[in-house]
Amino acid sequence: MHEAAQALIYAGMAGSNLENIQEKINEYLERVQALHSAVQSQNTDPLKSKQQLDLERARFLVTQAFDEDDKGNAEEAIELYTEAVELCLKTANETSEAGPQSKLKQLARQALDRAEALKESLSKSSQKEKSTAAKPNQPVRTFFPLGPDFSLNDKPQTIRAVQASESQGQRYTAEEIEVLRKTSKINGIEYVPFMSVDLRERFAFPMPFSDKCGKLPLSPKQKAMFAKWVRPDDITNNPTMIYTVSSFSIKQNKKGEPEYNPCGKYMVKLHINGVPRKVIIDDQLPVDHSGELLCSYSNNKNELWVSLIEKAYMKVMGGYDFPGSNSNIDLHALTGWIPERIAMHSDNQAFNKDSTFRMLYQRFHKGDVLITTATGVMSEEEGEKWGLVPTHAYAVLDIREYKGLRFLQLKNPWSHLRWKGRYSENDTRNWTPDLQKYLNFDPRTAQKIDNADPPPYIDGIRINSPHYLTKIKLTSPGPHTFTLVVSQYEKQNTIHYTIRMGSSDE
Repeated sequence: MHEAAQALIYAGMAGSNLENIQEKINEYLERVQALHSAVQSQNTDPLKSKQQLDLERARFLVTQAFDEDDKGNAEEAIELYTEAVELCLKTANETSEAGPQSKLKQLARQALDRAEALKESLSKSSQKEKSTAAKPNQPVRTFFPLGPDFSLNDKPQTIRAVQASESQGQRYTAEEIEVLRKTSKINGIEYVPFMSVDLRERFAFPMPFSDKCGKLPLSPKQKAMFAKWVRPDDITNNPTMIYTVSSFSIKQNKKGEPEYNPCGKYMVKLHINGVPRKVIIDDQLPVDHSGELLCSYSNNKNELWVSLIEKAYMKVMGGYDFPGSNSNIDLHALTGWIPERIAMHSDNQAFNKDSTFRMLYQRFHKGDVLITTATGVMSEEEGEKWGLVPTHAYAVLDIREYKGLRFLQLKNPWSHLRWKGRYSENDTRNWTPDLQKYLNFDPRTAQKIDNADPPPYIDGIRINSPHYLTKIKLTSPGPHTFTLVVSQYEKQNTIHYTIRMGSSDE
């Protein structure tokens, strides 16, 4: 109901013509309150037993085995089927409940039958075919989409031609590959460039996966409240990878979307040091003594993607004890695109508020951009007065203009602080009936809905972006020649860099 109310509110703000939309919003909000009271008075469902968790892992093993089987990777499929059989039989012997025991034995029989059939099929293959065919579980590590193969061996690698299945373009030299090798070690851990073969990473195991790099270091505030590390199954009986993927209530199609892995292993692709790199994590998360997560998490307790993506990023950054970045760095790591930064303060003589607003307005409503805005340095008193957090980034949810008034709707990431200036939900002077109608905004409704996430345990932003976007506007058609000069002010260390170019017609 809460999601439905939010969806209707955002639909109204987007200009929906649905009849009686405000009445529906109020109706859903009343139901939210009633349901919340009812839930609070009841005990929550118990967590799953060890046998149920083992059954889920066994099913996941079989599912992964089916996938490898379907792709023709017989040896990998046989190994997964065999592990599933062993786990099923072990768990069946440990439980006395007839229902789970029957399911486990049935799953074991199905996995065993298919494994035996695959073994028989492999045994019939000729020795000649075995010696000439590439092993199915050892594919060539083609460097897709970057081109040449890449490894972290001590010796530089010989350069080969880019294959047809790879991105076409310039081949990488030995010097370029050497740079990629050096920049792969970050905070003591190697993060190799993401390759097509990494899609074959194994995620199914009889026992829950634990990251060989160990637990992430905690921040001082986390340490002061830390109780233990838990897995999703320890705190919820229905873990889900993705329920919503934005601040809006958008349901996701499961086909092609990441799903919850009961074996606890995940791979995240982040754009770090010039190329996409793979980051492997487990699903162990820190909690305090009351069982509350000590990291970022979704408003939906069952949903994991927020916590897991943050954990992958924090792993690369050296742990949860991270001094902070800014949205420029973060958006590049997540999307691979270099954001354009606009300094909106008095020191920037080139800033023009009219042309900047027009550009942001047009591109936002064309769906071309993600926009964030950041506050500057301010005192605690100023922050409390305006309901803003100093040196903090906010996501921009909407941009509107009405009779010379310009509005940016920001995502509030704080549960204890909300905008208190003009056009806040408590502003009774500036919210005219005409303006409320135009923006489809009801301050009274906004007072009841708070999209805020729990406050983060680490705060602080440094202007330390390693990315710089340069735009060149052409004033005449035809070919143009440019000379690029890279300047380094700090001469003590070698600084590696990546240059990317793109163009568009407007």
